Amino acid sequence: DDDTHFVLTLKLREKSKRPASLPSIIGLICSSSEDLVSWREGLKFLIAGEEASSAGAEEAAPADAGVADLREKLKLQEELCERLQQENGMLREIVKRKDATIAELLRDGQTKSLAADRMNKTE
Repeated sequence: DDDTHFVLTLKLREKSKRPASLPSIIGLICSSSEDLVSWREGLKFLIAGEEASSAGAEEAAPADAGVADLREKLKLQEELCERLQQENGMLREIVKRKDATIAELLRDGQTKSLAADRMNKTE
C-alpha cells in the first residue's frame, strides 16, 4: 500500500491558442515515476516540435527561455517530491514505532492485570 505519487504542473503560454475554458495552469498527478518520466519526455518532444516549426528567430529565443524555465521548475518539483517522499518515510517509521510502543504498553498492562488477579485469588 504505497501512497507515492508525482505531480507535474504545466503553465501554458499566454499567447497559446487554447479555448478560453481551458485553465492556464494544469496539474498532472502521476502514480509512478515512470509515468512522470513518460509525460515529461512527451511534453519535451511536443515543445521541441513546436520550436522547430516556429518561423521567426524572435519566437525561438523566448521559447528557449521558456523551456529553460520549465526545466528549472521541473527540477525544483522533482526535488520537492523527493524531499516529501523522505519525510513521508520518516513519518511512517515514527508511526510504526508509536504503534509498537502502544502494543508493548498494552501487553505490559495486561500482564500486570493478570498478575494482580492471581494475587487477589490466592489471598
